[in-house]
Amino acid sequence: MKQGSCDYKKLAVGRYAFNAMLELQSPLDPAAMIFIAIDYRMPPAITSQSFFKLKTKLCDLLKGIRTVPIVKNVIKDVLKNSNFPTSCPICANVMYNMSNMVVTSEILPEFVPSAGFNLSLNFFNKEALIIDWKLEGSIVKKT
Repeated sequence: MKQGSCDYKKLAVGRYAFNAMLELQSPLDPAAMIFIAIDYRMPPAITSQSFFKLKTKLCDLLKGIRTVPIVKNVIKDVLKNSNFPTSCPICANVMYNMSNMVVTSEILPEFVPSAGFNLSLNFFNKEALIIDWKLEGSIVKKT
């Protein structure tokens, strides 16, 4: 990766704005892989449990992700607020940017319990880890 950054700011209770940018040094190989993991920990537990894990070719994921009901609306919002690619190839020397992607507590169903969570995104190009992105947070029930 040539350069990259990610940040967020709290706008209000349960409302955050995310920004991310990245620029690659070389184009991604068509066989580049992505690993996605979501782990959670419900108090008073000390250890985390795995909720979701997926390792697949990034190009295959991009082809089908917009039709997956559980993430379709999130992907739609990401694409509205970014120039992230929706298909391969993923080019070098292009500044991919997402600005002010607003995430609210409304994306979660009412029945989701209070829990801590970790979201990991790892990108591999020719088997080398090129991006290791982690988000750690908590879901707290409104009182």
